Amino acid sequence: ETGPPLMGFYKSEYTVSYGYGFATAWTAFSLWKRGLATTTSAPLLTLHAMALVFYGVRLNLFLAIRTVLSKRIQQFNDNVEERALAKGNRFQTRAPFILSCGLLYYGLCAPVMLTSQWLASTTTTCAITKTVLQSLFGLQWFGFLLAAVGDLTKTWVKQSQQNESFLVTSGIFSLVRHPNYTGEIIGWTANAGAGMLATALLLLSGSANSWTKTLSILGNFAAILVGWAGILFVLLRATNGLETRQAQDYGSDPKYQPWVDSTWGGWKLAAKVEEPAKVEEDSTGASGGEDDSPEETSFSSSSL
Repeated sequence: ETGPPLMGFYKSEYTVSYGYGFATAWTAFSLWKRGLATTTSAPLLTLHAMALVFYGVRLNLFLAIRTVLSKRIQQFNDNVEERALAKGNRFQTRAPFILSCGLLYYGLCAPVMLTSQWLASTTTTCAITKTVLQSLFGLQWFGFLLAAVGDLTKTWVKQSQQNESFLVTSGIFSLVRHPNYTGEIIGWTANAGAGMLATALLLLSGSANSWTKTLSILGNFAAILVGWAGILFVLLRATNGLETRQAQDYGSDPKYQPWVDSTWGGWKLAAKVEEPAKVEEDSTGASGGEDDSPEETSFSSSSL
């Protein structure tokens, strides 16, 4: 999990873009390949692990294509690297952030490790447990596919309009204003839920027959909680920021308010009633007239 984020030493932004995608995809694939040798339920393990592989590969393909198509993103990435280099020695200044990202990515992949351990520890899976796991994996796939459809729709429409500032309200955006963030929240929450269930099953079944195994399971459980809480905070905060910028940038557009009234904005952080003026002031001009800002791209693909 810490290997791919090391790409951040080459370019700072890669830690939370390509490094993020490679970390989730490669770790999940490695756990899947190792788990196949011991599991008695390969289809369940495959369903879970391949969701993360799909997410990481799809994310990196999208980021690469978006960078080629968008001059604004190219300029943003250059600006990020310039600011990072201005801070001094890249190894000293970037190492703490890269390490923290590696730990976060470990937490995002830990559920696959625990479901793999559970499936390897039992010869039969009861119908209820199997149904619950299948439902969680299905939700995970649904969330990641929703995010993928959102990215594809937004990219396609903006390229068709030849306008990076165009407000996309068609397709999936006619139902959900931020399918990218909403989809990822669903996907990562289902992923964490599967890991939590696997933790309970391992502890209750007696598979943790030594204190070292118990500590290992509880350590991975803690990593799941940290990873889930971390990615959830990033996505909720990003949704808040995007809602604020869109209201400012498109409030005078005749199609904006009807679109808001007829669509769901997804989950957001609770707004602080006492600070509305400060939020408006801080976000003024942040997006330069765009409907999204690259500043919100950390750990998510949904910024353009």
